Order: sequence, then structure tokens, then C-alpha cells
Amino acid sequence: MGKRIPEIESAGTAVSGSPGHGQRYDVARTSRSGTEGKTGQATMPKVRFKAHCIDRLDIGSRLVHSGAQRLARTAATASYFDVPAENAKYYESESYEAGLIGQFQTVSSTPDGTDPTVLREAVFTGDGWTVGIDKVCDHDFVHVEVPYELADGPQSAIAQAESIRELLGIGYLDIVPWPYPQLRNIIRTAQHWRGRTGHLEGRLFLIDGPSAAGKSTLARTLREDDKPGYRYVPRCTSRARRPEDVSDEYVDIDIDTFRTLAHDGQFIDYREFKFKMGYGLRWSDIATTMNSPQTRAAYALVNLGNSRHIQRFVPDATTILVAAPLDQLEQRMRARAAHAPEAIAERLENARRGIEAASMSDHVIENANGRLDDSLRTIRKLIYG
Repeated sequence: MGKRIPEIESAGTAVSGSPGHGQRYDVARTSRSGTEGKTGQATMPKVRFKAHCIDRLDIGSRLVHSGAQRLARTAATASYFDVPAENAKYYESESYEAGLIGQFQTVSSTPDGTDPTVLREAVFTGDGWTVGIDKVCDHDFVHVEVPYELADGPQSAIAQAESIRELLGIGYLDIVPWPYPQLRNIIRTAQHWRGRTGHLEGRLFLIDGPSAAGKSTLARTLREDDKPGYRYVPRCTSRARRPEDVSDEYVDIDIDTFRTLAHDGQFIDYREFKFKMGYGLRWSDIATTMNSPQTRAAYALVNLGNSRHIQRFVPDATTILVAAPLDQLEQRMRARAAHAPEAIAERLENARRGIEAASMSDHVIENANGRLDDSLRTIRKLIYG
């Protein structure tokens, strides 16, 4: 898979952190003194990414066996917060090297008004790169940074980041596109709503798949079945309606509202594509449906690429991946004539990377051309029993 270097917008700005924008790594500038964006200070651009850490012992073992050095330092608490002129990160413990202190992209403080806190529990260093193991709300994450200067330029930094990803066994769907403050909102909001919805196994079915795989067609047919007790939960979307859309398929919201909900962690799953086109499944809509005495089970559509996120934060939901060959996906998109060539290219690239989702899904339905009836029989059996 070809490597692409994201553009650097400005000192201290991570430009590829929004889900669905097709870029794997953030690019940011960090001052050597640990304070970014101040006039007159030299800055060092770097490539970075964070990912779900499923087994921290395995990650540590892989790093040590590769020759990385674990810093013999005490754990540090990093507070991420907004200030008017710049966003900053501050380590309460000063036992880490200055190079580990710098600006991270933030959005705002948490809903309860407290500073988001990340515990950096371990740090490993290699040949020009740093890997931290961080804990957010009892969930572990891996954070990788590769400075351009130490990697001998941007191409080498991208290549080094890719090598570290492969070394650690991190898949593309393991990569977390959100800054830590937003990630903390997502985790805490999920915990809140799960406490209100109760156990979801066999009660909530999340249908995943790339664009044009046929997941909307399958969901629409289930709604037409109108089977008592089985209810569809519509997604929010900021895109314009299409002629084939039906009135209750989506909840229409503007892009600003969409982004506010996303930042606050109010979506069980969301993705914002280019051209201000976003889709998100709102927790409040899930809870309203699940808590209704008329509901036996509910089903909804989610976005390809968030499989690991759903698996970690909503582990008792049943996930169904709808798939189709890439060449057929492209044919269907072009026949639909609903997207510009650039949007089609983005969706196809997402579909290629989304192949990993099969191993993270409870069920996979191969909806190739001519197999729609088989796919309908399968999904009815899975949901209706």
C-alpha cells in the first residue's frame, strides 16, 4: 500500500486526525523546548499515530526484542487542555525527557469540566522514534512519534512509522483517529449509555460494510418486513438527501451539529468524510429504542473502519459485516452517480483498508452481484433468529 505524506498546515497542528480522511498518521511540529507554536522557537515536525493496545505485554515484548530501550522512569500524568493561543500538554511528573513533552491536538475540555487526563505508563525509544503506552479511562493505547529530523526527512519518517506499525502488529483499523480529549469523551459517554441500555448481546445488531456493499439495501428490506419487536435505529447525517432515500432512513443535521456531537462522544460510531459528509449513530437514539417495551431487538448501520472501536467500547453488540469484491463496489458506485470521482476514490481506499474488519466482526455476509436474496436470508436469520 503506497505511503502518502500529509501536508503540514501550521506549527503544532495535526492535520489528519479526522476519521475517514484516508490518512493514517498525524503530522505535527513540536519545539525542542517542549512548548509549541511560540514565535521565534525552532520546531521539529514529526509523524505520529496512536492505536488501540489490546495486549500491552505483547507490545512491550515486541519493542524490547527489536532492540528498543525502555526508559527507567516513573509514570507521568499528562493533562490535555485548551488555552486561548495554543493547545498544550503538560506532564505533572518531570522525570521524562523534554522531547516527550509537546503540543497535542485538542478540541476542548470534557463535558464535566475537568481536564482530560492520560497516564503514560511506559516509554520505549529506538533509532529516532518513541513509543508510549498510555492509559485513558482504563483503556490502553500505543502512541508512536517519529521526528523528521531524527528519521532523516519526511519520507523516512513515514516509512519508519509504517515499520513500527508492522512490528507491533497494529492493523489500519486499530489506529485511533481522535485526539485524547475527544477519545476520553467517547469512552466515558459509552460507559454512561451502556449503563442505561443494559446488556446488548442478541439485542443490538450493528451492520457494517464499505460504500456500495449493499448494507443500506439490506437494512431497508428489514424495515419493510416490519417484523414486530425489531426496530431500526436511524443514523444522523450531514449529507444532502438522495432521490432514493426514504424519510425515516436518516436524521438530518448540519455539519456543525454533527461535529459537536462527535466531539462530545455522543455517537456510538461516526465518520466524517471529505466534503463535510458525515454519518453517525447517536447513543441517545439507541437508548430510546432499546428501552422501549415494544423492542425485542434493534439494528442499525455503522461506518466501515470503526470495527475495533466498536469491539472495545461496545463489546456486547453483535456486528455484521456486509462485503463485496472491490471491482463490484467500484461499478456500483459509478452506476449510482452520487459521488464525485475524488469521493469514489476515497471510498474505494477505505474499502481496501476495511478488509481487516472481517476478522473483527461476528458475522460476514458476502453480498456479491446476484447474491442479494442469499444475503437477505442470512441477515434475517441472524437478527430474527
